[in-house]
Amino acid sequence: MTTVHKVADFNRVMTVPNITTPPTEEETYVLGMMGMALESMVDQIKENTNSTTHPHLLRARLMLEELAEVFEAMGLNDRVQMLHELVDLRYVTDGTVVALGFTDVHAAAFDLVHAANLSKLGPDGHPIRDENGKVIKGPNFQPANLNALLGLGQGDKC
Repeated sequence: MTTVHKVADFNRVMTVPNITTPPTEEETYVLGMMGMALESMVDQIKENTNSTTHPHLLRARLMLEELAEVFEAMGLNDRVQMLHELVDLRYVTDGTVVALGFTDVHAAAFDLVHAANLSKLGPDGHPIRDENGKVIKGPNFQPANLNALLGLGQGDKC
């Protein structure tokens, strides 16, 4: 099962609805504001750092740029552009996984975090949500322990 299919499974279990309608006027406005805020952050990084000597900031900037483009496509309700920008964001994020040296442990880490996310159900087997609709940790939540994947001891869990 691919990672995106595992996330689809999480969405099904947690009753996360699919988006089937265009964004409202309010959503379009907020997406635009979020995109502009990200672009401002990108500009600050570009103006104040040299990416060749600051590789962490380069990776951060690339991810912010792609996320801003996702928001723009969502605000325009351009499904082709949304898909393109989401794939670009995934590509840059995966590139950051590689750049940080997590290539060989990423799949196992994803599976551990996925299992932890699925443990967020409440005692009644239903998701618990905050006032904004986000699925939150229930009493049965079991955090992912990624320490072993990184050759670390049993210290803090993620």
